[in-house]
Amino acid sequence: MSIFKKRPLFLALFVFAFFSVVCVISNRNVRLLCLQILSLAFVFALIVAIVLAVLKFNHIGIFTTVLLCVFFASVACISSYNFFDVKLAYAESLKSEKNVVAEIKECTYRARYIEVYTVRIESIDGQAVNFNAEISTSNLMALERGDRISADMSFSPFSETAYGYDERMANISSGILSSASFDDADVLENNTGFNFLNFIAEIRERIGKTIDKNFGANAPIIKALLIGDTSDIETETNYAFKSLGISHILSISGTHFTVLLGMATFLLSLLGLGKRKVYFVLIPIALFYMGLSGFSFSVCRAGIMAILSFWGFLCGRPRDSYTALFVSFTAIVLIAPYSIMSISLWLSFTATLTILIIIDVFGAHLFNSKRKWYAKIFFYILSNLLITVCISFSTLPIIALYFGYISTVSPIANLLIVPLYEIFLYIIPFAVSLSNLALPVTITEAYGSYVMSLVNNLADTDGILAAVNYDFVTIFSCIGITLTLILLAFPLKRKIFISIPSIISIIAIVAGIGITASQNADNTCISYFVSGKSDGIVVTDNNETMYIDITNGSSSSSYFAEHIAKENHSVSLSAYVFTHYRSNHVNTFKKLISRTKVKTVYLAVAKDEAGISLMNQIADIAEDYNIEIVYYDYGAVFDFESCTVNVFEQQFLGRSSHEVISLNISAKGKDILYLGSSFAETEYNYATSAANAEYIFFGQHYPKTKNMFDLKTSATLIYGNEEVYGFSKINAPAYVLSDGLQYDIVLK
Repeated sequence: MSIFKKRPLFLALFVFAFFSVVCVISNRNVRLLCLQILSLAFVFALIVAIVLAVLKFNHIGIFTTVLLCVFFASVACISSYNFFDVKLAYAESLKSEKNVVAEIKECTYRARYIEVYTVRIESIDGQAVNFNAEISTSNLMALERGDRISADMSFSPFSETAYGYDERMANISSGILSSASFDDADVLENNTGFNFLNFIAEIRERIGKTIDKNFGANAPIIKALLIGDTSDIETETNYAFKSLGISHILSISGTHFTVLLGMATFLLSLLGLGKRKVYFVLIPIALFYMGLSGFSFSVCRAGIMAILSFWGFLCGRPRDSYTALFVSFTAIVLIAPYSIMSISLWLSFTATLTILIIIDVFGAHLFNSKRKWYAKIFFYILSNLLITVCISFSTLPIIALYFGYISTVSPIANLLIVPLYEIFLYIIPFAVSLSNLALPVTITEAYGSYVMSLVNNLADTDGILAAVNYDFVTIFSCIGITLTLILLAFPLKRKIFISIPSIISIIAIVAGIGITASQNADNTCISYFVSGKSDGIVVTDNNETMYIDITNGSSSSSYFAEHIAKENHSVSLSAYVFTHYRSNHVNTFKKLISRTKVKTVYLAVAKDEAGISLMNQIADIAEDYNIEIVYYDYGAVFDFESCTVNVFEQQFLGRSSHEVISLNISAKGKDILYLGSSFAETEYNYATSAANAEYIFFGQHYPKTKNMFDLKTSATLIYGNEEVYGFSKINAPAYVLSDGLQYDIVLK
């Protein structure tokens, strides 16, 4: 078997995909070099092909295939260069204030203090351009979709390391190339006149409103399954699906198209239409459903493949799913070059290619229609297990780099939950169509709630996530996948040989994770980080991670803590320590526990009325999520794994009413001291603690004082901001002064 045999177009499209990836991971000079070499190669191949055609050379087809491959490789380089080095480079070069004319596409966020819009920028300082941007204003203007505005905007680039979150990557992969802010804008006109896209958007909006009106808690899931609208899905629901490895259910994909177009085929056949007429009608239905689902990349991939399948049948051509898959990939990348950076496109593409290969290699053994009913059930379960495991392996490099963890129960969840949601897909269209009747709505609500309860119960199991953000995981999986693709290019008599590289890679990865985890199990990692004007400490011990919150309650700090936990190969923040209370802590805690698994929350016993109220609010939230609550007193030691923590009595500077937090962490026989203020200006004396500490962290709010510090210590290392006054006078063997955001200590 060879997936390349007698498939010149498929081979050319494969080359297009390869060079598209090369261009993404390369810089401008490499893209230019590839473009120049391929241009010369194309001209040379074209001349050779013409000469051989004139000479009537027997093997002209080989050179024609080469010419086709070089052509598609050149197209990939041209497309990448035009996007990355022309359009994107221009958008990211905008930094000063510019006069902008833009059309509002949607309002992405609206609050009392800010409005954020996604817009298509038409011109900048009178020069015509065409790219999407994110704009924000503090003046509440309530702009609507289709409004054309003129405003003076200040541009700024997206951050690549916003507390461990690559903001630039996330936005560019969605087609948003720049960000800007403005104070006021003039509305020129509204362009919401009739066109196909506006018409579909209006229908999509009406369906969404109908679902919201008639359905209760299941409305967000129903909208996601039917029209691909995931905007209202709560973060805890997203986390539950990710924990089980079934997030693909919430994205319109091949499964959704198969079910919904299958229903359309059945209804059309009831009207007496022949098979050719049914397939002819299914093409515009597929196009319409792509628009109704929001034209996401996974939707477009599934829709294009379906349309090519219908068109191939109408033209009397055999179905070639491999070529159809790569045609869809090429079309999406050419229309939207930024899609090459989209995680959803790569996961959808990789999963579909894996399924095609499994069907090609094992289909004759797994999908034999002549078996008895009990054998069919057995092989159905076996095929689903095999597909899930293979997809998990083929997408492992992407997941390891992007998410850093995998679900160990994904095969079971896909066997139990996915079929239930497939049944739900059959119910939803009729339920929404008949939503003015009580019975369909009641049945849909009951069924949806039942399935969602199964999801939540299964996702609530401890230890179902495993960290995979190790370099060797990506390397071994890429080697296994590459060797598998190479073997697919050869017509092997025994197809089982194709799976050998993947099996060896999986064994090596499992063994590597086990060895690495056992080696690091006895290590304790303590990280001090700076997030804006706040500090935080993250402790990882015995593969469990604790976040000590010394912040003003900012949500960005919790994201930073999660990022550090991921660096330490911990899949969640299992413990959260509150050292004091601010009103922002309540919302930050709610957001955090909706996206990560917190097992224990440590609450400092508040001493004032406001603090007690906030402490009780956090305790109530923890109880709702079945999180263990541990109360501790200032100055009293509490345990976390093999570490002990002592949050000292709150201090108050003379010039401020805000409390200052200092604490000590003991691990592996060593003391790590965090000082939030100068002992010379507070009541607490740190002389004893400092003298015994092995490491000292000076918080960024360590006050600048006219008096030199008089801190006697034998600490191995002292960490502090270089702005700390008189720090060089401290009597210590070594110290680190920098403006870094993160300091790490690993104790073995």
